[in-house]
Amino acid sequence: MGLNSLNDIEYYLPHSTTCFVCGEANEIGLKCRFFADEHGHVHLNPVVDRRYSGFMDVVHGGIQSAMLDEAMGWCGVIQGDSEEFFFTREMTLKFRKSVRPMTPLFIETSLIDSKRGIAFTEGEIRDDSGAVLTLASGVFAPIPKEKMAETQNALLFIDDGRLYHEKAMRICKPKPGKKG
Repeated sequence: MGLNSLNDIEYYLPHSTTCFVCGEANEIGLKCRFFADEHGHVHLNPVVDRRYSGFMDVVHGGIQSAMLDEAMGWCGVIQGDSEEFFFTREMTLKFRKSVRPMTPLFIETSLIDSKRGIAFTEGEIRDDSGAVLTLASGVFAPIPKEKMAETQNALLFIDDGRLYHEKAMRICKPKPGKKG
């Protein structure tokens, strides 16, 4: 897993202003930017602030879970056979090593299987040496059709020249937003 060359393209994904993980207007949020590579693997490269520590300079497991949850859900959208957005049905994490705040982290997710619109994904958090810190797997189901329009209305993209993923834009129909 991982973007390995300068030729790899980053296809950004829409965000919601209020989302704890990706909401750029959420004052207490992580403000992560998700992107997919050319194979549809979803990534984010956060540096998590110390205020999200659970115990003595270790990023809280709930914060790790939130980042992996969002990334795996997006992966189901990008790589799955459904034309809908997903919610988390089930998620499992294995914490292997401490995740330190204020250090570069690399999160990557991939689709394992897709059956009858249900996406089965996995993800991992690595440090800058490539060591796997946290492993996750998840099962994601399409949101109900009546909630799809509400979800679409909550998504934004920043019109600042970023290249956005075509499937995400088609399915989610995000609105343009301001930078910052």
